[in-house]
Order: sequence, then structure tokens, then C-alpha cells
Amino acid sequence: MEYVKRGENHRDKLKRWLDAGARLVYDGKIFRLYEQPVIFKNPETGKEETQIYELVERRDAAHVLAEKDGKIWMALQVQFGYPKPFYAPFGGFVDNKEKPDVAALREMLEEGGFESDEIFPIGELSPQNSMAWTEYYFYAKNCRKVANQKLDAAEQQMTLIAMPPKKFMKEMLFNPNFRAADDLKHLLLSQPAAADVARFIGMFDRAKS
Repeated sequence: MEYVKRGENHRDKLKRWLDAGARLVYDGKIFRLYEQPVIFKNPETGKEETQIYELVERRDAAHVLAEKDGKIWMALQVQFGYPKPFYAPFGGFVDNKEKPDVAALREMLEEGGFESDEIFPIGELSPQNSMAWTEYYFYAKNCRKVANQKLDAAEQQMTLIAMPPKKFMKEMLFNPNFRAADDLKHLLLSQPAAADVARFIGMFDRAKS
């Protein structure tokens, strides 16, 4: 199944900025800030003026819906910075030089204790604004429970949640407390992705049978 893409890949966006002369002014653990001075002529005064534009690059993230024993597994999470618990697929930041599918499997092992030899791409999303990053979504089939959770400092608590695929499709995609709801709706329910949606639901049906 091919990636369903929404928006310009952030690497292409960043390349356009760098080719135009943008410079890095802040390099943090998660974010980088670039500035691009643009010279234009003021139509009222006829004089040249300089406007500073900014682009924020954020580390990519990878998320995975895990199927085990005919059910979709995710986590009810308590995290620093969020006012209340929320549902989310297993996932997190993609490490430097790490492939998105490898990152998704690593996060699934750390947060859920699951492994899988069958992982399928659902799609990817990149925002269309002054921030640049890509969110990757995957579906892992026939998962195995092989370890206990290994959470990082910000992941204060994660309770594993499982539900039948059709219930997940019906309830979680429209649940405002499911953090991936909007992204997955864009990828799965948009008209251009109809063929991919059919294949994706087909995976769920086979997993349940």
C-alpha cells in the first residue's frame, strides 16, 4: 500500500527556504528556527524594505495502530503539558537517520511492549504553514506481547486499550479525545484516498476474522 500524502513534504519546504538563503538561528532538541530576509518595494513609498520571515522545523513523528488478537491496541496517556488523559496510537519522534517505520516499531515496543513483522504505511501528513515536519502513520498486524512498557520521563502513565476494529473506526476517529483522530480522518476518509481506505479496512476485516 502506497503512502497517502497530504501537503508538501517538509524536506521539500525546507529545501526551498535554504535555497533562497534562509539561515539557522536556533537549533534545539526538538525545534529549529530559520530566518529568511525578503526585500520588497513598498508600493506606497517606492522604497525597498526588508521583511523577516520565519520557519520552524520540528522533528518528524511516527505513529502506529497495533493489531493483536483481532483488536486494535492503543494507549490512554497521561503526559506532562496536557491537562487531561487522552487516547493515542503508539508513537513518538523519529530519531536522526532513523526510518519512520523503524521508529514506529521502536515506539510500539517501548510504549506497548509489542513487536510485529508486518507493518504497513497508512499515510503521511505535513502542515501547510510556517512550521515544517512530517507525521507518519502505520498499521502493525499480528503483534506479539514481548516486553513490559518502557516509558520516558514525559510519559507519566500509559494504560493499554484494545477494541474491535469496527468499533475503533466508528468511535475513535470521531472522538475529540483521540489525538490522532483528525490526521487519520484526513488520510482514511478523504475522497482521493478511497482505494487506500478500502485496502486499510480490508486489513482490519482480515485481522478480525
